Amino acid sequence: MPDPPPAAHPLAAIIPIDQLTPGRIVATQRFLRAIKAQRPGAGTKQNPRVVNTLRALDGHLSGASYRVIAECIFGRSRVCAEPWKTSSIRDATIRLVRSGVALMRGGYRKFLRK
Repeated sequence: MPDPPPAAHPLAAIIPIDQLTPGRIVATQRFLRAIKAQRPGAGTKQNPRVVNTLRALDGHLSGASYRVIAECIFGRSRVCAEPWKTSSIRDATIRLVRSGVALMRGGYRKFLRK
């Protein structure tokens, strides 16, 4: 939601009761704080790898090459410092994209269980 809904428009959350319920409750609480313009609490900003994974996924879904994604995440100077084909940054970028795709395909649920 790009903008919080007006206060006059009530919202409802339907939370299924199953093994993922505790995580869903936490996510719903964070959502509620966010739409009330309050600090949403602990999230991905406390984990730079998750942030980089999501950035890599966004780049991948936009059609960017691994090299372009790496330059955005690690900086152009680090990417250009060694041959691309054998670069450890290339390998790290590929792992970030794979992790992002896995999160997109349902792996995000592991964060809800915490």
